[in-house]
Amino acid sequence: YPNQYQGSGSIASMHRSQYNQDEVNVVVLAGGAEKWYNPKIDPTVLNVVEPTERNGKVVDTFPTASMGEAETLTKFMDYCHENYPADTYILDLWDHGGGALRGLMMDMNYGRDGLSMDELDAALANSSFGPKGLDMIMFHACLMGSAEVATVVAPYAKYMIGFEDASF
Repeated sequence: YPNQYQGSGSIASMHRSQYNQDEVNVVVLAGGAEKWYNPKIDPTVLNVVEPTERNGKVVDTFPTASMGEAETLTKFMDYCHENYPADTYILDLWDHGGGALRGLMMDMNYGRDGLSMDELDAALANSSFGPKGLDMIMFHACLMGSAEVATVVAPYAKYMIGFEDASF
């Protein structure tokens, strides 16, 4: 999540929600910002974070890579599939969105590289989840609630939630 303040704040909000940590795994891939408000997150690597503590708990790291590349998302999804077995999987993508034409997420460390719809399609297709392996895909990003976006993700999830304006 490239915005250091919103990303750090979102991780803290997840913790404050007091979700049942015995029954629900929440896993965040934090990267794409030049620096983070959260001192636990190292901007020189991709951080796998569990929001089980106030500022999150970094449980693993990946070498630096663009959050706007399909391979980065696929690697994270495969990591979650292997390390967090579950009956239900929800993929929540959040950051800036530009709809079907501009994609979503901007990595500030890689020239504002964003994830295009073709890259999102490739990331989902190449992940270990396979067709309809996700129960839901959510977009906490502006302009991602269109039929064009739904067409891209339809083969991979049973449900999609998208927003026209994600300023909440």
